[in-house]
Amino acid sequence: MLFRRRFKSGRKNVKRKIKPAPAAIVDGTPARQLSDLRRQLENADDDERAELLEAQRPLLKSKANYVLPQTDEVSGGDAGQEVLGYIDEAMRVAKAGIIVMGWLAHAEGAIRKTSVANSDGRLVEGRNPLTLVLRPDVTAAVRSSSFELTNDEHGFVLYFPVDNLDEREVHWHLVIEFESGAMRQIPFLLRVSPEPLDGIQRALSRLSGSDLDLGSAFANTLGPCLEDFWAQRRASEVRQIVLSTGDPVPNPLVSVIVPLYRRIDFVKFQAANFSNDPDFIGESAIAEIVYVLDDPPLETDLRALCRLVHLTYGISLRVVILSRNAGYSGANNAGARAARGEFLLLLNSDVLPKRTGWLSNLVDIYRGLSDCGALGCRLLFEDGSLQHAGMAFERREDLIQGAWLNQHLLKGYPASFDRTKGAVNVPAVTGACLLVRTPLYHEVGGLDEGYLVGDYEDSDFCLKLRERGFKTWYTPDVELYHFERQSVKATGAHYKGMPMLTLYNMWKHAKRWGSTIEGLNNRWDTIDSALSGETK
Repeated sequence: MLFRRRFKSGRKNVKRKIKPAPAAIVDGTPARQLSDLRRQLENADDDERAELLEAQRPLLKSKANYVLPQTDEVSGGDAGQEVLGYIDEAMRVAKAGIIVMGWLAHAEGAIRKTSVANSDGRLVEGRNPLTLVLRPDVTAAVRSSSFELTNDEHGFVLYFPVDNLDEREVHWHLVIEFESGAMRQIPFLLRVSPEPLDGIQRALSRLSGSDLDLGSAFANTLGPCLEDFWAQRRASEVRQIVLSTGDPVPNPLVSVIVPLYRRIDFVKFQAANFSNDPDFIGESAIAEIVYVLDDPPLETDLRALCRLVHLTYGISLRVVILSRNAGYSGANNAGARAARGEFLLLLNSDVLPKRTGWLSNLVDIYRGLSDCGALGCRLLFEDGSLQHAGMAFERREDLIQGAWLNQHLLKGYPASFDRTKGAVNVPAVTGACLLVRTPLYHEVGGLDEGYLVGDYEDSDFCLKLRERGFKTWYTPDVELYHFERQSVKATGAHYKGMPMLTLYNMWKHAKRWGSTIEGLNNRWDTIDSALSGETK
């Protein structure tokens, strides 16, 4: 079915029709050659098929030389001008929109407008400019074309928010209108929306390796797309059940919340250490341990492991089992809802104590501090070097304009380099070991579940506390070992050596808190000032 719309050209309004592009554009293109190859394969025996496929292997991998047809009834522009393009991938983002990723090589000048249209005449215009990415492979492939390529910025990413996108709307076209008045289209199929995290990773991978304005890319294209993907994930209900192994600690002072993802074997290592500590076992116990399983397929294994741990070490455990993966923030918030203690201690599964009595010591320090919101402690790597001694914010304009990196000062240095005496006020502390009063945690809404996977939720939490007049403190007088990211490895696309997911969270965090961070007494912004031993 044709669809009609009135477009504005530089001269006058021209009524145009856009017809679906043919599968094979011109003779000699991969589409036509593949069609010929299929016919040959139908009439070939096994040996001939093997020879044909081997000879055509480069063709099967090729995505170049797709010439886009001029739309009919075109007024203005050179009807013979070649425009080459290809859509690598188009993804449905639930019912919220369409993300289109591909490349375009042309000499038509600036692009005035982009739209997507389906075969029933529905037309959705783009609200933002294309995000351009480097595609030197396209430059190499079309170098012999009839126009000269001036750079490698041929790749593009576009996001089109679409209201109530129907699963039955499968056949679409990307419509490109140039300032010259010429128009081109690229057909694509829109399939079922991928699992949100997979879709997010696939979208971010298009920016990996490109030298571009990442802030603009997030603001114009990827930000709205990722938000819609993540909203789809968060919209599905998370059910939780709470199990107990052994007799629960009566009236616990502290609820220790430990999210579990993949590496459930850390339960036995922590339990072995906690079982020697009067804070966790016996009549003097002040803490309940609340594990939150954020990896539902491991439920049976975790149940068996907790029974074994209880029989072996005599320690009681409570386990919150989630019906789906909720991410780091969601898992901690679920644990907080099940908590019975006056205090919450957020603790990573790969954190182990250096000595007994550390938790009661941490609570005593908290109680002695004025306006204390969150309290963190010294965390060490296995070799005794520093992993965490408070966090500050480092400006990183080289990554994203206006961005601030969560910086663990003195990370990797010997513990003796941390000359802090007593508790000091710091901009933020890590969520790997963070103490807070339970009512205060709920008052500020817990950890923000809008951050992707895990990164920047802890500093966001500390800044929410600061916004309400509470301070964040760090003490070197309590030490634990942190083996860091043993259960979750950095995966997916990277940009200038950093995971794209982290960079997106950095951008989101800076948008929310940039002006607040600017006004902080953020004196730990260099190694020299940290080494001076000055307190804040």
